[in-house]
Amino acid sequence: MRGAQYPYLAGGTFLNALLPAEAREGGIAEFRRRLRDPGEVSRLRARAETATDETAGLWSQSVPDGVLVNRHADPKAQGKTLAAIAGALDPWDTLVSLVEADPNAMMVVQIMDEDDVRTIMQDPLISIGSDNGMPIGLDHPRTWGCFPRFLGHYVRELGVVPLPEAIRKMTSSTAMQFGLTGRGWLGPGAVADIAVFDPVTVGHAGTYEQPDLLPTGIPFVVLGGTVVVDGGSFSGERAGRVLRAG
Repeated sequence: MRGAQYPYLAGGTFLNALLPAEAREGGIAEFRRRLRDPGEVSRLRARAETATDETAGLWSQSVPDGVLVNRHADPKAQGKTLAAIAGALDPWDTLVSLVEADPNAMMVVQIMDEDDVRTIMQDPLISIGSDNGMPIGLDHPRTWGCFPRFLGHYVRELGVVPLPEAIRKMTSSTAMQFGLTGRGWLGPGAVADIAVFDPVTVGHAGTYEQPDLLPTGIPFVVLGGTVVVDGGSFSGERAGRVLRAG
């Protein structure tokens, strides 16, 4: 079975994903009502701390220091970990208050194990890819640096996979999974999508706290034959398009 991963130990999702799924049943108003009910909050906490099924939420898989609130209606909460926001208060109660105030708040949450990431990365059926938001504000660093980080950290520095295999994982393997004909390879008849990188300097220094740094070591990018990165800078050409299978 084919799959994909991004080269990070943290994922990005709604802050309310730390709570059991049943907390969100019935819509936003009912969700907030539950979070204002001490009995419901206690019941949800017990389930979040003891249940092991996939609907129990991410609370038991994370720690307050590993939960970074990156979007919230209260700007004072943004860019801080749940532990820092809670201070001397109970982290669970702080979480409930944050979500009740903004059910659409977002987080970057560290839930992966480094050994697991490397083991999965070596599987030939696993590609490298990423979903992400718009490249603005305090988002997950994969938005700016998924592939540069893979090439710089896991390929060059750690040698988890050799460079030719790394390139396959980022190109033809992904295109094959999504049925994108003419993409992911270079040759007669293929679309001229080309990323030119320096294997010695390619990388991304972005962190969860400061993600919006430009990658290094990528002087040229061509989309469909149009140069969109020239000498390491955006050319101003917008040549991207929506791709569909086939």
